[in-house]
Amino acid sequence: VPLVAWGMEQFGWRTTALACGVLAILVGYPLSMIFRRRPEDHGEVVDGHDPAAPTNAQAQEITANDDPGYEFSAREALRTSSFWLVGFALLHGFAWGLRGPFMQAIRADYFGRRSIGMILGLSAVIAAIGQVLGPMLAGFLGDITGDYLLGFTVLALLAGTGFLSFWLAKPPMPPAHT
Repeated sequence: VPLVAWGMEQFGWRTTALACGVLAILVGYPLSMIFRRRPEDHGEVVDGHDPAAPTNAQAQEITANDDPGYEFSAREALRTSSFWLVGFALLHGFAWGLRGPFMQAIRADYFGRRSIGMILGLSAVIAAIGQVLGPMLAGFLGDITGDYLLGFTVLALLAGTGFLSFWLAKPPMPPAHT
């Protein structure tokens, strides 16, 4: 962060942003070659489960079309609702990226600039707690139920509640000073 701040002071934010992007590609792409695609490439199995030995719940759910080892072609994937739901999730991710600047602007509009650093910092702590607890909750519910449907449903409801909270939020009234 100090290096980025220095770059912005010396070269401006556009040049610094471009340099950061180029650096991310120059460092990130070679690093991505180190990673392997699938757990099987490391001699591991997905989620630590041997696909040759499904659990009782999995054995009851598996049908001829649900072969856990089956890999879809692109054409087959396009014909599934799951593909389009994942596409929607990507759109959601794009919107999520846009929400950051908007949330900061809303806070600045609502509370002013005098304490904006502290206000954003406190908001970041709250968000960080959610970022830690959310995956833990989804994983816990996944362990209990055997799939992630309940966990993702709970997280989607929480996200929807957050959306409604922002939608319904109104600028606060300044406190009465005596």
